[in-house]
Amino acid sequence: MQNLVQTNHAAWLAKHGGIRPKNPQSTHTAVALTQLDQYRDNWALIDERLT
Repeated sequence: MQNLVQTNHAAWLAKHGGIRPKNPQSTHTAVALTQLDQYRDNWALIDERLT
């Protein structure tokens, strides 16, 4: 999930010259619901991290 957010944010910044045009201090980013499908009910991800 963290990688998804970082990748989306970096891609968005790349489209805008590396700087947020309205508020350069903002770290807001968005994730499309379709990008989360791979995590839905995938409890094995949590099990892997806890063991």
